[in-house]
Amino acid sequence: MIPILNGFINKKLALGENPEKIINDFFLTHTNIKKKADKHNFLFKVIQYTERQVVLIDAIEDAFFSKINNVKGNGSIDSVFNKITDKELTLNQISNEINKFASRIVLTAHPTQFYPSRVLGIIDDLKNNIITKDSSSIRDVLIQLGWTPFFKKKKPTPFEEASKLVWYLENIFFKVSPGLLKNLKKHLNADMQNLRFINIGFWPGGDRDGNPFVTNEITVKVAKLLRNSIINLYIKKIKEIRKKVTFSGIYEQLEDIELNLQDHLIYKKEYKLILFSRNLSTIKKNLFNQYGGIFADIIDELLNAIQLFGYFFSSIDVRQNRNEIIRALNFVDYKNHKIQIMSTTELFSISNELSILDVKDKTIRDTLYSFQMIQDLQSKYGELICNRYIISNCCSAKDIAHVFFLAKGTAFKKNITIDFIPLFESVKDLENADIILDEIFQDNTYKKHLNQRKSTQTIMLGFSDGTKDGGYITANWKILQARKSILKIGKKHNIDIIFFDGRGGPPARGGGETHEYYTSLNKKTMGSQIQLTIQGQTISSKFGNTISAKFNLEQLISSGLHVLTKETKSDNKEFDPLMDKMSSISYKKYLKLIKRKDFMEYMDKVTPLNYYQKANISSRPDRRGNGSKSISDLRAIPFVGAWSQIRQNVPGYYGLGTAISDMIKDDKEQFLKKMYLQFDFFQAIIENSMQSMLKTDFQKSQFLQKDRKYKSIWEDMRLEFELTHKMVLRISGQKTLLEKKPQIKSSILLREQIVSPLILIQQYGLYKKRRKIEDDKNDVYGKLIIRSLFGNINAARNSA
Repeated sequence: MIPILNGFINKKLALGENPEKIINDFFLTHTNIKKKADKHNFLFKVIQYTERQVVLIDAIEDAFFSKINNVKGNGSIDSVFNKITDKELTLNQISNEINKFASRIVLTAHPTQFYPSRVLGIIDDLKNNIITKDSSSIRDVLIQLGWTPFFKKKKPTPFEEASKLVWYLENIFFKVSPGLLKNLKKHLNADMQNLRFINIGFWPGGDRDGNPFVTNEITVKVAKLLRNSIINLYIKKIKEIRKKVTFSGIYEQLEDIELNLQDHLIYKKEYKLILFSRNLSTIKKNLFNQYGGIFADIIDELLNAIQLFGYFFSSIDVRQNRNEIIRALNFVDYKNHKIQIMSTTELFSISNELSILDVKDKTIRDTLYSFQMIQDLQSKYGELICNRYIISNCCSAKDIAHVFFLAKGTAFKKNITIDFIPLFESVKDLENADIILDEIFQDNTYKKHLNQRKSTQTIMLGFSDGTKDGGYITANWKILQARKSILKIGKKHNIDIIFFDGRGGPPARGGGETHEYYTSLNKKTMGSQIQLTIQGQTISSKFGNTISAKFNLEQLISSGLHVLTKETKSDNKEFDPLMDKMSSISYKKYLKLIKRKDFMEYMDKVTPLNYYQKANISSRPDRRGNGSKSISDLRAIPFVGAWSQIRQNVPGYYGLGTAISDMIKDDKEQFLKKMYLQFDFFQAIIENSMQSMLKTDFQKSQFLQKDRKYKSIWEDMRLEFELTHKMVLRISGQKTLLEKKPQIKSSILLREQIVSPLILIQQYGLYKKRRKIEDDKNDVYGKLIIRSLFGNINAARNSA
């Protein structure tokens, strides 16, 4: 019945009929179902079946990943070095930059991951059976899939979120990363062999911003999990090696290593990492000297894993909002000073220990004792287990000084082994970032601290909230401009700058084609490393199997190496003023939209915004403020995700069309076309916006054109979409969206076709909720909305 339903839906939606009429007419003309309860059961069955169709598509694409994607072409590590004319000369010229360079991906538990762990395992099995063409096993797995639940009855705890992501560390990153390091070593000089080109950060259990369920106890528990999981893998690997290396003398050495690791695991006796590595290196040498080098490659693979991961899989980042830090300052005493009015210099110059006052508020208490928790973790496991503190919503030098003040006064006395990372998110804060950093870099105490931290400052830039605050073009442009100005300030003070990008899955949150974004940068905008968040659903879509994980990790590393090795082109001085003007036009257009009186009501009533929290996919609330209705307190993930669900995707294009159109009216069309071809950054944001637009379909909500309350705002957004669609094709020279990327385009169109019934069923539920005509004691319509979220977002793969 689903193909019939799909055809019926598309025909009726084109006529502008409302979801209730479409559903009722379908049952009347195509089924014998009469009872309301039976109709609802049918709709739930449609949702369940469609969810599993999406899983099948995921498995098929994963199975043929290397055929769909050019895994050895542009974006591979080999391709970067093969383009260098004189490799030895180039490497010598950039040896300092190479020695600083690393790619750090930070796994987050943000609420965009809809597949339960058991379904991830099924996708992997299904993929393998498709590759081997085992039709009998495929049938069994599909039956298993049919009986496996997708819906979660209760919210996960932060520790459960962490445990889920450890699956990727154990089954994907541990297998893929050592091979990438081996390939890098093949191209690099001897003095570059011992670098950690790949490292992993971890937010589950550390990210407190707006999540009261993350506590110091949880952070400690997650740290232990990250330690134990990698040591257990080392033990398992040694056991596997012993099955092959059965030679006298070496076999016994491997037994000793295994026993030492087991003692280290249970804290019986420390087995220093350097000794572990040295013992394996000795075995590798003996294999070459005595046995012709047989099995030395598997020892080398383990040595690369040790080099990358050490004794814990990843480092935990602690994050807290500036407002919570300010609240916490009211519960410490420092020489009877009024801390709130202390200057930045006074805060940095703290000399005495702080007294923590009696406090009942759990969040404030957790914040105040978090620094002692970090110090305790470092004492037990080493500094790298947890040495970064991110200050969300940072908008002044004092915000950084406050955290420094608390860290020194409550835990660290002299040498503070923490990197304090300001997160600039709003348009205003991005514009002021260089001024804020210039102020703290001039402070002698903080400068001394940075000298102890290798004269390095990490800066986090928030794409998600930047887009929510300023729109697509403005957020991207302000972030690029901030990178330039911050690097200038770093150079002025002789501070090495690392940018840490808070990127989500879709273009509206800094996602899309990540490789293209980073290769569009240059030495004036990249910083010394590439660091970014990988969130929820994007983790499973990009790192769900070893082939795609290798491809995406390699693209990330190669994009940074590409920037370091490519010739620096002089900037076209005409591009910046044009981008400034486009940003200004786009910003005004976007602000006019979000300041409409009916904007938040439209989001609350027409989109499934308020149902994300009810889907039990995350421990974190969807708003920072308790019950706040303000757009500023609304999390970027449900904000962007809600627009994606109804296929309007406003944050991914709104304002772009108006900006281009105004430039064309100002006789700048040929210059825009030139900029598209020559300015990599501009081309990247245009291409990424095309992804958002290809997933946009206003016909799915055309019935709102007849709604007196919502007609005006719906028409506003539709017109801007149609204008943007027309404008991006005009300046890019393409006839259709994503014409240059047929594999991405085909995948999107197939997935959109499959989930078409889910979109209608969701709109049906929302329509019935808005009308409130009939009694709905069991909240059937709410349940239909929630259940439709799952397959809808999984099909998009990067929708939130």
